[in-house]
Amino acid sequence: MQKVTVSGVQFARAAYYLAAIGFHWALFFTNIGNYYHGGTPFEWVALNTVAVLIVLSALRLVPAVRMPQKILIVLCAAVPTISIVWVLAEMVRR
Repeated sequence: MQKVTVSGVQFARAAYYLAAIGFHWALFFTNIGNYYHGGTPFEWVALNTVAVLIVLSALRLVPAVRMPQKILIVLCAAVPTISIVWVLAEMVRR
């Protein structure tokens, strides 16, 4: 029987996709983090913390993967990036 090994990049890529899909699911299909429509401040902070981690993970993964996956990683990080920019804009405005 052969051993199956997963490299660090493959593991990080799988964890990134799970986190990105979970972020999109939570953002679009639940009220988690929706501070202005019934969410709590803790949920809002938690969701934006996950957004920061997703964007930082994307920045680390992009140099380590091939072009088709780079495009997918950047697309998955687009919404969390917009969320972070929106939070920073709200903080500056107040």
